Amino acid sequence: MPVLNLHDSERKFDIVNFAYLDPGGTLNTASFMRVDNYVFTEESIKDALKLLKPNGIVAMSFATGRDHPVTARLYNTIKSANGKAPLTLCDDSFSSCIFLFGPGIEMQESKIPELVKEALSADKELIVWQPNETQAQIRKATDDWPFLYLQFDTTGLIIYSTFLIFTILIPVPFIFKLDKTSVLAPQSFAMFTLGEAFMLMETKCCTELSLLFGNTWIVSSVVIFSFLTLGFLANLFVLKLSDDKLKKVKPICYLLLTIVLLSDFFLTLANLNLPSGSAKILTTVLTCLPVFFGGVLFSSYFKEIKDANLGLAANLLGVTFGGLLENLCVVGGIKSLSLLTLLLYLLSALPAVRLKLFPYRKHT
Repeated sequence: MPVLNLHDSERKFDIVNFAYLDPGGTLNTASFMRVDNYVFTEESIKDALKLLKPNGIVAMSFATGRDHPVTARLYNTIKSANGKAPLTLCDDSFSSCIFLFGPGIEMQESKIPELVKEALSADKELIVWQPNETQAQIRKATDDWPFLYLQFDTTGLIIYSTFLIFTILIPVPFIFKLDKTSVLAPQSFAMFTLGEAFMLMETKCCTELSLLFGNTWIVSSVVIFSFLTLGFLANLFVLKLSDDKLKKVKPICYLLLTIVLLSDFFLTLANLNLPSGSAKILTTVLTCLPVFFGGVLFSSYFKEIKDANLGLAANLLGVTFGGLLENLCVVGGIKSLSLLTLLLYLLSALPAVRLKLFPYRKHT
């Protein structure tokens, strides 16, 4: 279920219960992500708190023990969303935990110790749990970083991140080579970076729109259809323009890409403060529109390349590297893909700058 349904509800409840969610229930049928990706996030919990009556309670149960990182992540996420630590009970015999929080808990704060004492006496395996110093540092889950089950190995993370960053930087020196036959030569370098950017755009769109419309293949189909449509319109637009006009259009495309991608990075559902319908439309436009401008750049550069095979090879190579770069979102969050995509789009302009500064010299 999209989080917006929770966000827009005007009903009030005595209890909001986060339980009995089957994260694998839709994986085999209509989902490309875990169904609980956006359920146990700070924003989702804040929306749940808004649905409570003045004495309402939120209950969240999870089949993880007191030593499991997910338990600590849920605790830290709830604490950040609620402003106060939840009452947390763990049962080691079932490796389960339950979090209780909300205004109802705060109103009965004086009675909580007595109620907890009764619960502990009835179940000897039950304990009141709080995170230790290490567990308190575990990253909370948000709509921008909804990876509830993700655990990092610091060494592996550093190596992987370094490798991915170099996949962007290493090809840059190739644009200063004079060899026109290389797949990373100046005339193909733009195609390479545009391929990387396209792959990141696809991942970003599927992920961000799943927050609005749900984690189903319908969302994936809509994204793919939108990409194909915008790509077709971009090609049609380029075909209608002369070469002189295309040279003037390119800087405008780069400017619009910068504006749209930066807007997408800074704007969220929380700070838009719009009705759900308007929020969906605006977010969808900001998310998908860069594909059109990127398509205009792709068609423009492809039109200039004399060797079409070389250009397509560079573009496909970029798509491969872009597939590797997607995973950087687990470090910087999903919104960070907007900045990374913008960087790649801007890098595609380097060949033109290079040719102005260092034009090809004819060999005699």
